[in-house]
Amino acid sequence: MNAYATPSSSIYSSRANSNLGYAVRMGDINGDLVGDLVIGAPTYVPEGDIDTGGHRMGCVFVVLGTGSGNFPSGDVESAASTKVTLI
Repeated sequence: MNAYATPSSSIYSSRANSNLGYAVRMGDINGDLVGDLVIGAPTYVPEGDIDTGGHRMGCVFVVLGTGSGNFPSGDVESAASTKVTLI
């Protein structure tokens, strides 16, 4: 038996220093009885916004699960169904 599992999905951030995954929780966010991911990125700065004075906005991403039990793979910007920017 292999002690290491191969991930079926890989979600990442192309934004430097976003700290994506600082907090991760799973639950049924949209009520479809399928597990969804909520992923925190406390120092995320959205595209087009300027990080001034060392302040970063932060963001929470919601990635909806699928009936197959897998999550979309890729950059969190495209994988996430919902993005909430924190100010």
